[in-house]
Amino acid sequence: MKTINFARKIWLFTWIFWIAYNTYFGWNLHSQSNAESTCDLIFKVALNIGIIIYFIPLSKLYEKAVKLFLD
Repeated sequence: MKTINFARKIWLFTWIFWIAYNTYFGWNLHSQSNAESTCDLIFKVALNIGIIIYFIPLSKLYEKAVKLFLD
């Protein structure tokens, strides 16, 4: 449960960061500067890390269920 809560916090801060930098740079479809491109990259990486961390406990539960089923 700690892992899932940590992933939720990452998601929350990532989305707050996304809103903040888009408010600063403007809500455009494509990056207008290198700084905005860097912020886009940070957002994408942090969001993916949050997703990976969120699904780690689910994979452990799956492994336990398969082991229990096969034994």
